[in-house]
Amino acid sequence: MYVPRKFGGVSMVDVHLQQPSLQHIYIPRLISGPNKTDLVSPWLVRSIQLYTGHASIIPWFLYPAKFQSSLKQIVPLAQLGKILQKLPPLSLSDTWSAR
Repeated sequence: MYVPRKFGGVSMVDVHLQQPSLQHIYIPRLISGPNKTDLVSPWLVRSIQLYTGHASIIPWFLYPAKFQSSLKQIVPLAQLGKILQKLPPLSLSDTWSAR
């Protein structure tokens, strides 16, 4: 994303790569469950539930491409869906939150 000139880069940040990498922090937060200090994740969970029609966000994590058209109306959710599609496929884990 950023390579200093002394290492052969141009010392510039690619904003197209920066935005998804900054939003990537929400994916582990959504998986881990509720946190009292996190104000954004509950909103994201509820939005995903409303726009996908599922009570759980687990189907979205397992099959993000199937829900991309449902979430395209809200840019942050669409961006997270694109990030999920670029990641390796997830398998179910006992440590995931039931939400």
